[in-house]
Amino acid sequence: MKRMLFVALCLLVCVTASAQQSVRGEQQKKADIEKLLRQLASEDWRTRKRAYKALEVVADRYVPRLKKAALSTDLEVRVRAYSLLRYLMVVPPETEARLKELAKEFLAAPDHKRREIVRRMRAIDGAANWLILCLAQKQGLEARKWAVLLHWFQFGRPFLWKERKFTVEELVLVKIVRDKFAYPAVRFAALRALARFGSVRAIVTVAHMAAGKVPFYRYRDADQQKFKHFAARVVKAMLKRLKIPVEPPGEDTNWTDFLDNLKEASKEAKAELERLGGEKLRKRLGVRPLLGVYFSGGDENRVGEGAQIAGTKPGTGAAEAGLETNDVITSIDGWRVRCWSDLVHAVRHCQIGERVPLTLLRNGEEKSAEVVITADTERN
Repeated sequence: MKRMLFVALCLLVCVTASAQQSVRGEQQKKADIEKLLRQLASEDWRTRKRAYKALEVVADRYVPRLKKAALSTDLEVRVRAYSLLRYLMVVPPETEARLKELAKEFLAAPDHKRREIVRRMRAIDGAANWLILCLAQKQGLEARKWAVLLHWFQFGRPFLWKERKFTVEELVLVKIVRDKFAYPAVRFAALRALARFGSVRAIVTVAHMAAGKVPFYRYRDADQQKFKHFAARVVKAMLKRLKIPVEPPGEDTNWTDFLDNLKEASKEAKAELERLGGEKLRKRLGVRPLLGVYFSGGDENRVGEGAQIAGTKPGTGAAEAGLETNDVITSIDGWRVRCWSDLVHAVRHCQIGERVPLTLLRNGEEKSAEVVITADTERN
């Protein structure tokens, strides 16, 4: 009996110590953020720049605090805090209320009704970033549900969870980070979320991005160098959080050497590197979805009013739906289309064989149509 009481007492002490350590850790993080926010007002521009870069990686966790900082009397703090909020694409209250309604509706709906719900969410600016922000604040089963919602939103289909030793939320975020056709802002948001709870598996993927191994589509706001530098900062944050005894990569670091050191420090990293070695990063297997329209070329596809087409390919969904030369596609499957790159993004995330809604402008008049997405048999 005494022995059982002693064991119970020891367990209680351990749990209490662990809880206190967790609280102290959280308090330390808050103190660090407050320090970084104060440094935004420093007279030394280098200090301000370092603080801003450090906040970029963890800003999604401190949105309420950044909102307060955006009201600061110090102009430097106010401008930079507002810049971070805009960078995170924080939506206004009325938009957030609408997204919450749709998310609640999605989580209660069966699979066959979920596609229509995410189509409505896609029409809202900043919806993807909002979903990632919410996911980063969830835990356990709630996080898994929001990860499934994010996957439906981004890829238009249920998430198939095969690798059970990794969390659903991590796998979905890694998939977005490696998706060439995902919007750059969404990939930045996924990187920030991985910095918070990604495992060594995620570090390997992010390190490949920092080394420039993972390409992305040619959007107007795509900056390869900025993306690589941000990925490098995310790697540093993850190394620190996971307490991995590997020197953080610097600007002139040989990423091959870094990954080799990471492999030596972790069996998980070794297994992931071997898996990545067996496949070409960003290689897509099988046929691709095809709309069947031709690019007209020129700057008219960069004006932010849709994607103008030069014609349709016979036998494809676009031809069967009656699309004509000079039609301007403004949305498809719920995705807003502002230029040709947006159209490529939307079509690449549609499912072959499905009938999807499409809106277009023809001679200034808005029209609606339904288009069947066919298979691109000419490219594998």
